[in-house]
Amino acid sequence: MLHASARTAGMYCSDYLRTLIKGFVPKPAPRAEFYLILQRLNRFDNPEIREIGRQLQELFVNPTPIDGLPHGTEVANDEKNQKG
Repeated sequence: MLHASARTAGMYCSDYLRTLIKGFVPKPAPRAEFYLILQRLNRFDNPEIREIGRQLQELFVNPTPIDGLPHGTEVANDEKNQKG
């Protein structure tokens, strides 16, 4: 099951597990055409069109946070608070 989930996300098993440990669930990898569309959107000088590309990436590429777990900078801040 781990291998199938990692393959679906387009990741190695170790990368998939690291992402889960950090508190995120990787999304299935989009088709190659998706990245071509993002590249085309990023060529425009219009900030609104670039924002659409950023939002698409957020929806389809960036991993989904696992509710109730600290993520990214929150973990770093918690570690600093415990030390100091």
